[in-house]
Amino acid sequence: QKKAKESSISKKRSMHKATTMNENLGKINLNLVLRWGCSYVINQLMLAGREKNLEEYKQAILKSLKYLKQSYEEIQTLSPELKNASSETLKSWESYVARFARVTDIFLMKYIRARILLDDPGFQGTFKDHLNKAEKLGLIEDAHQWMDIRELRNQATHEYTERELEPYLKKIKELTPIVLSIEEKISNS
Repeated sequence: QKKAKESSISKKRSMHKATTMNENLGKINLNLVLRWGCSYVINQLMLAGREKNLEEYKQAILKSLKYLKQSYEEIQTLSPELKNASSETLKSWESYVARFARVTDIFLMKYIRARILLDDPGFQGTFKDHLNKAEKLGLIEDAHQWMDIRELRNQATHEYTERELEPYLKKIKELTPIVLSIEEKISNS
């Protein structure tokens, strides 16, 4: 009887250990599932946020492109020589430059970054790296041209003499068709 009692106690201890191990394994598995699930949920929320931002940037670019097109058409007949320009001519050039800067700023600093992070959430790099990646994704044709466009956009905030302004305006006018070409690319994305 004593052996039977010891055997019974031993079985209970073994069952208790097995139950405790199963409970612990269950907790570990539950923790893994919760961690994976939370990570998954967080990733999905981040993805949804990036998609929403991308759509907002896309709409802002399309709206801004409409105004840039209007200004671009308006300045086609205007001389970039501003020495004797009327106030209306100056306003037209000023609006054009501001609209050029706005479109390029939204596209380069917001849209491209958001689009790349949507495709590659871990992507980190310099501005040039972002342009190269955008070229690989087919968002732009030539990263070097977009570096020039960014430089022009950055120069838009500087004060210029009339003599310095003419080549600047000519260069913006020359590169505007490249900026306008993004409409088709982002409309289809």
